[in-house]
Amino acid sequence: MREYIFVQIVMLIIMISVMIRIVQNIRVDRRIDRVFKLKQKPSRYLMSEFERLPIPLQKYLDVTEAKKRQAPRRLKINFRGMSRQKNQKNWWRFILKAYINLDGRTYLMDGCMRVFPGVRARFIDELMEANGKFEFYMSSMFKYKEGDGEAFNYNSALNFLVCCFLSPIYLAQEDFKWETFEENLCDLSFKMGDIRIHARVIFDEMGYVRQLNTERYRDIEGSYRLYPFEVQFEKYHPTGYYNLPSVIRFGWIQDERFYNDYNFEIIKYSNK
Repeated sequence: MREYIFVQIVMLIIMISVMIRIVQNIRVDRRIDRVFKLKQKPSRYLMSEFERLPIPLQKYLDVTEAKKRQAPRRLKINFRGMSRQKNQKNWWRFILKAYINLDGRTYLMDGCMRVFPGVRARFIDELMEANGKFEFYMSSMFKYKEGDGEAFNYNSALNFLVCCFLSPIYLAQEDFKWETFEENLCDLSFKMGDIRIHARVIFDEMGYVRQLNTERYRDIEGSYRLYPFEVQFEKYHPTGYYNLPSVIRFGWIQDERFYNDYNFEIIKYSNK
């Protein structure tokens, strides 16, 4: 009798867990639909607009073959990656699905990682109307942590900026202000709502973007402050649409040294 009751309790817990996951997946799908909603009129790019761009950026649009393609309005990119926190040696592996609406300046990133043997966590990073929001769920069900506000708005806008390098044609829009600093260096100013991000972009001799140096909010003992931050773009190859980096590295700059904390590898790229 006791064994029967125990089995029934276990089955009930499993059923409740499955139902919670189903409900959460439905809610995430609805959020993706909202993020992916397109405007009636697509973005337009005229060749005359490229003439005002600095030479390094024009070369980047050439080598990525961006000028030959119609600008995609949405992207769906699957990543696999690794992350670690400050002073940690061990890496945490994750899978990330990014749904990016370039016209709408919105995205939703849905990720999953294993935090303990048999225990997975789900994290959702969303940008909507220049407002960023982050949610972290244990066992993909129970909300463990969430955040929003100025720091998250800024970091989400920065994430969107990085995504634009994966659809290079968007770097020609009026949201981006470019100025040549040296032969293969440009200063970039990007505006989203009330947020303004300043960065320095480093190109190689062939014209590919290699580094983006800027600042990003970082949580140090519960306090968010801007710290020097670097994005590295590596291993360019054809995706079937553009020639893009297949590996992206995030990290902080301390004592003029790059500390790599996040790696992303593109495993699937599609435009909608």
